[in-house]
Amino acid sequence: MDPLTFIAIFFCGVFLTAAMIFVPLIVGLFRWREVPGSDLLQNKKVFTDHDLLRALRIFESEWDTFFGYSREVHSATWSVKIRWVEDKHFQVPNHPDVYATGWVKDPSCIWVATRPDEDGHAQLHRTAFFHELVHIALYAEYGTFDADHEGNAEVAWQQAHHELVRVCKKRHASGDTALI
Repeated sequence: MDPLTFIAIFFCGVFLTAAMIFVPLIVGLFRWREVPGSDLLQNKKVFTDHDLLRALRIFESEWDTFFGYSREVHSATWSVKIRWVEDKHFQVPNHPDVYATGWVKDPSCIWVATRPDEDGHAQLHRTAFFHELVHIALYAEYGTFDADHEGNAEVAWQQAHHELVRVCKKRHASGDTALI
């Protein structure tokens, strides 16, 4: 084999190997821009991407503080789809007598009522958003949504989860941007 052919084959191999290694890493770096709630489950955005990003970072940080880091929880909360229902509450599908401010449809989708104030403005920290994220996180961590919370049917939800929701709402309401 002549030297030019060898050099060409060698550099093609190096290039392909580098592409297989670095392209997924580079794509992963930009994944943070895919903010949940920007999906097509709604006709318009209720909250800004910045507001949602801040809320998710707060949740992620507080979950780690309360319960320790979990890749499954982080992955589940960052990939959740959100349907914002522009009202104080909504009727849960297939349950004509049940009204809620938040609902987990499945492991990757939550519905959240925006609960607008008297002026018609919605504030994310006044919604059930953080509460529903706890259900998504519990499913990712333990395989259960624990719909009865601290009841006897399931045991994943603890008092600490209520405190987590309270702390997340308080930090979000304060305008905390330390994690952005």
